[in-house]
Amino acid sequence: MTKEQGEIIADLYKKEVSISRIAKEIGMSATSIRSWIRVNRAKYQLPRRRNLAEKQGVNSYSVEVDCKWNITLSREWIVKQWRVA
Repeated sequence: MTKEQGEIIADLYKKEVSISRIAKEIGMSATSIRSWIRVNRAKYQLPRRRNLAEKQGVNSYSVEVDCKWNITLSREWIVKQWRVA
């Protein structure tokens, strides 16, 4: 990949163009574009497109928002230290 292609990828990615569209414009596979972005994220200061903490984990924030149960309170009761009388 040439330096010019890399700069085009970085510019389009920062403008929030989809990876599949970037791949079509450059003439490469979407997998290659994703890999290039991962490797060059720091060099070109490419932002992440989603909040990883919000989407990962068993009790992620997005799950809590969509759930009808009170997950926060349930978690409190599960981890609470119960004393035997």
